[in-house]
Amino acid sequence: MKLEKFNIGILLIILSFIASVISFYLLIFTIPVFLIGCICIIKSKEKIILKVLSILIPLIVYFPATFLFLSLYNYTNPKEFLIPENYAGPLRIIYEEECGQKLFKENGSEVFKFPKNGIIILSSEFDGGINHKYFFIDKAGNKKQIPQANIDGQNLKFPNVSIQGAGIMSNGEVKIGVNSNDDKDNIKYSDFNVNRNNVDDFNYKKQQTFDSLTTAIVFKCRKNRILYKQKSNPN
Repeated sequence: MKLEKFNIGILLIILSFIASVISFYLLIFTIPVFLIGCICIIKSKEKIILKVLSILIPLIVYFPATFLFLSLYNYTNPKEFLIPENYAGPLRIIYEEECGQKLFKENGSEVFKFPKNGIIILSSEFDGGINHKYFFIDKAGNKKQIPQANIDGQNLKFPNVSIQGAGIMSNGEVKIGVNSNDDKDNIKYSDFNVNRNNVDDFNYKKQQTFDSLTTAIVFKCRKNRILYKQKSNPN
């Protein structure tokens, strides 16, 4: 029975590793699972070298494995984010809305053109893959590329764009993690943030305002869609 804790730990690490490679957005769930697996391995009676290798190998091969997965299986199309120049703060993509716009492609990339309020509504399904390029765009259409923030928060160049995560809004309540809940009122989204400096300026009231704006815009979009259908089919 000495392998019981070790086997449980290995299983948890393998599952969390696979899920993390498949989608970056699952890290919020997979990191705790990975840590629990590490604890199980550490508390097992296996040799120290085996414990160390079991924990370190997944960490070492994570980024190469993710890159290989994206390359071999073409998991996600290239995405180009066009952000109004001088914009700072949250960006939000709303998915799977009938009233939403369709993505258009340019030079093989899916193009996300954000309005001044930072919220874009799409009819497309949620895509958790990450293959992004970010640009500020001026009124004349000139683009200036900006980097994506490092996951570890180190060696940042400003301005940059950070990936905040994904989730569901239901009745004004924000829930982290996109799932298959079929509630028609749910709003599926992914969040990003345009950072102008290294100051963490998160403001709860501003976030509430942004969430309220999201709800208002989506409900207006849905209402206009219903009115359009009624006019198109008066009977």
